[in-house]
Amino acid sequence: MQDFAGALKTFSDALVIARDQKNRTRETELLWRPAETYHEMGSYAEAASLAENSSLMARAARLRKIDYLATATLGQVQAAQGKLDEAHQTLIEAVAKLEALRDQVAGQETSAQLFLENKLGPYHGLVEILIKQNRPVEALRYAERAKGRVLLDVMSSVRPDLSTVLAASEKEERQRLNLRISEINDRIKRHGTTNSESLNSLYAELDKARLEYQAFQDGVYVKHPSLRMRSGRTAALSYHDVNELVRESSTAYLEYVVAKERIFLFVLNKDKSTSAPELETYAIGIQPAQLVRKVNQFHDRLANRHPDYAGLARELFSLLIEPAEQQLRGFETICIVPDRFLWNVPFQALMTAGNRFLIEDHAIY
Repeated sequence: MQDFAGALKTFSDALVIARDQKNRTRETELLWRPAETYHEMGSYAEAASLAENSSLMARAARLRKIDYLATATLGQVQAAQGKLDEAHQTLIEAVAKLEALRDQVAGQETSAQLFLENKLGPYHGLVEILIKQNRPVEALRYAERAKGRVLLDVMSSVRPDLSTVLAASEKEERQRLNLRISEINDRIKRHGTTNSESLNSLYAELDKARLEYQAFQDGVYVKHPSLRMRSGRTAALSYHDVNELVRESSTAYLEYVVAKERIFLFVLNKDKSTSAPELETYAIGIQPAQLVRKVNQFHDRLANRHPDYAGLARELFSLLIEPAEQQLRGFETICIVPDRFLWNVPFQALMTAGNRFLIEDHAIY
């Protein structure tokens, strides 16, 4: 608690300085950061109030990244308070704001480090809420969407060479639209006042320019479909996808989601009596921080051929597979979709209580 108190004092002192300097960006951020701290402390009323104020100020000042971060915090606070319907709506707004930021061509930037904070929190928050509301398919969609956003970030860091694909006229149009956005941003930065009719007009121009660029980009993807895949922009999981996945399948699919404090397992297979998709969710009974230590220890023991690996192999089977063991019976093949540090788990080497390796009972990929 002493660390929390020190952090809050630092934020408070910095907020006074930001207000004296009329630094609206810093002031808005310094309302959001203590909201996060109060959230960690369990002081939800204070956290919600600060997050709401930060979001309102961020929207007024067109600070989209801080608006997203404050909205995400507010949704997580509402979830912690048990206000699931409110939290659901707020986190959907946070996801929409985040994905709009990813598509943002240019505009006011805070810092890359600030943007990376709390990035997947809204997705994981929605997964947990939807599981509590017994809406497993929607929860799985957001779990997949979170992984898709990570893929998009990775793919976008190595952008395809458009010069080898676009026609000369498309290159010129792309350059013109980007230049237009940059020019408007420069005019906004040179603008003296923070709230005025002329500044609002500039922001309206910027929004219009971004929409024009997005329309151009969508047209390029239609004309050059390979670019959509290479940019990481793939379609989200749909109900149709879930049905098709298990329609002719003798495979059970296990997908893990590692959130900040919880781990969830989705198990999807075909109900053999009805041939309909069967999707169940399970909460893994261990904190992520504890599990990562066990995973690393097990991985090291196998890599070093340590003789005392069997105990951990059985323990990890009990944690990661056993909750769904009944649902997996009768399925020859298991497809495992790990998350975060679970990619380091050699699942085939996990052992049942009967000392059989998982690979002995199921084909695994």
